[in-house]
Amino acid sequence: MRQEIYADERDLTDYSSHRTWRVFVHLCSAAQWTAITCEVAPPTPIDREVYVQHGFPWFDYYDADREDLAASETLSKVRTVGDLLGKDDEPFNPIDPSTVIKLKDGGAATVATGVW
Repeated sequence: MRQEIYADERDLTDYSSHRTWRVFVHLCSAAQWTAITCEVAPPTPIDREVYVQHGFPWFDYYDADREDLAASETLSKVRTVGDLLGKDDEPFNPIDPSTVIKLKDGGAATVATGVW
């Protein structure tokens, strides 16, 4: 997975500073999931190797006119899931670039105002 973060083009007045929520997201392995929930982790419907093995298409989005923001000092210290859980010993199987499908920008970049 790849992620870019772009500068927000909306005014600060578009946002409410009075209504806030906090959300905690915890990433865990299947074994950790079972230890936390006492349930077997849900199966992965398909993994990267199956995609590569069968030549399934990968999807990429088109945003060539955007510029990714540099990571802040705090975010530059964030470790990847691979760093936290360990790397697989199996060799990396590269993706065939011809199986990547670019998605065009549909111009739906505006966010509709909602009633809270």
